[in-house]
Amino acid sequence: MLSKIFDCVNKMRPQLISYEVAKYNMYNYFAKSGLIDNPTNNPWIPTSIKTNIRKPNFIVGSKIDSKFATHHTIQKAINSACKVKNKSKRVFIKILPGIYTDVVYVPMDAPPITIYGSENNVSEVKIQLTIDALYTPAEYAKTVNGANQFKPSDAAWYMYEACATLKSKKIDTSCSAVFWVQSDDFQLKNVTITNTLLDDGDYQAVALRTDGDKTQLENVRLIGRQDTFWVNSGDKALSTNKQGAYSLTKITRAYVKDTYIEGDIDFVMGRANAVFNKCIFKVVSTRNHLGIVFAPNTLFQNPYGFLVMNSILITDSGYNNLESKATLGRS
Repeated sequence: MLSKIFDCVNKMRPQLISYEVAKYNMYNYFAKSGLIDNPTNNPWIPTSIKTNIRKPNFIVGSKIDSKFATHHTIQKAINSACKVKNKSKRVFIKILPGIYTDVVYVPMDAPPITIYGSENNVSEVKIQLTIDALYTPAEYAKTVNGANQFKPSDAAWYMYEACATLKSKKIDTSCSAVFWVQSDDFQLKNVTITNTLLDDGDYQAVALRTDGDKTQLENVRLIGRQDTFWVNSGDKALSTNKQGAYSLTKITRAYVKDTYIEGDIDFVMGRANAVFNKCIFKVVSTRNHLGIVFAPNTLFQNPYGFLVMNSILITDSGYNNLESKATLGRS
């Protein structure tokens, strides 16, 4: 009897037929780049992120690791990467095990950068901070730049300044990311990023925001509640668009593999052509919300948004009772 009920449910559920399904593949999602109204055929086929680097360009560690580390904060390593002469050559930044309580901002004109942590345990490198979308610009500035980590001479200064000088009462979602990448060809592997607002607030708090083309994540943990991962198509922050959010003109592509993403409301959102392969999405019930995993903001001119393959969606034990509910997504 039970199998007949499931058969009935499956027949009622909307499904694509075979010829419709065929076009939704990684090649089509990554085939074009450039302007959305006049795209360029530029196929991108991601390969595994290389981390067996004998001598990375920069090494980040605590003062205890000073004999190995070239920098003690990730942002300072990013600043150094932005000063390399050959902007087309990939820069490798190794993060030694530890907890890094700072934001990380990668500006639009950075070279291709690979940031990677320990191969042994993705939790050995933790990048975390509490940033609430309801912070005022002054609260944001104190949290992000309280020790003058960002200076006007830094390549990423414009990203910080765009949020710190807002005239609005709150910084909003766009400035709430712990880790914000605007550059193309960015790679991230073997790290955990957490916006530690978690259950202490009831508002947007982004762990990772990516705006560039050919973004690649592998074996990463992203932890938050609302809007944990903003896989976006963004513009450089300018006076007319201070937060650089939501480009209306660009195609950006992202490949996310073997990654764990945790949240409760719209915790995978954005405008990119994003493919998730062998990922785990966990809906948590601690704030007693209707759980919503995906919230794509795909432009109507773009036939491709989010594609999820070979992945698992799970909940915590709070969803064992029938009163707690979660849904796959919304537009």
